[in-house]
Amino acid sequence: MNSSKYIEFSEATLLLNHLKTINPEYGIEIILPQQRWPNLKLNQTTDVMKMIHQHREVYLNASTNDLGMIYHTEASGYADLWIHILDENKNIIGLSINKLFEVNQNPLNYFQACMLSRDIQNLGIYPLLQDLRIAIFPANHILCRTQNPIVYKKYQEFCYKHGMSISPTLDKIYPQSIDIVKAAGFNIDDQSVSRNAINGEVLKETPIPDQEIASLWERINIANGDLLVIICYK
Repeated sequence: MNSSKYIEFSEATLLLNHLKTINPEYGIEIILPQQRWPNLKLNQTTDVMKMIHQHREVYLNASTNDLGMIYHTEASGYADLWIHILDENKNIIGLSINKLFEVNQNPLNYFQACMLSRDIQNLGIYPLLQDLRIAIFPANHILCRTQNPIVYKKYQEFCYKHGMSISPTLDKIYPQSIDIVKAAGFNIDDQSVSRNAINGEVLKETPIPDQEIASLWERINIANGDLLVIICYK
């Protein structure tokens, strides 16, 4: 399906209409980068690199931490879906990145990243953006890796909204999750953690987890670059 078709999705309309209530000039852009630029992994054009530089600027604005151009080139360059939130000048001020895997002949939607510039955070955009991401790539398994306890809470809400369960919980790990994540090429241990997966802490100041989920965050060492691996499943 051509990426322009996704604009017609009800989830895209809901997101766009919500953005218009914040600023009538805001918009969205949906790109399937591997289809739009078939040689993207090997040959990143000026247009592509301009977008990836904007991805980096959004990350820096949202997290106050610069992960470096190599990180963003690889993260964006190997993705299957970019959704951009655009300001009145068509600059990217928010984005999500997804990668689609096939594991045991079933789709796995990897919610690789989602960042909103500080000016548009906490304005109800995030859940609508999440709904669009799963509408474009439907899957019975959704993967997310994070250091942020707020993200875990958001995925709890997201999973329940879509009739899915979440793993890990305080006392349970989805039995198939370890094999699924490994089959997609990620490292994961029996605590549902990717050890030393990135270079240290993503955010300058990672939020402190609520007491309700604090024990989950005792499993990871953020300074070491550990990530909690979240699976939503049906």
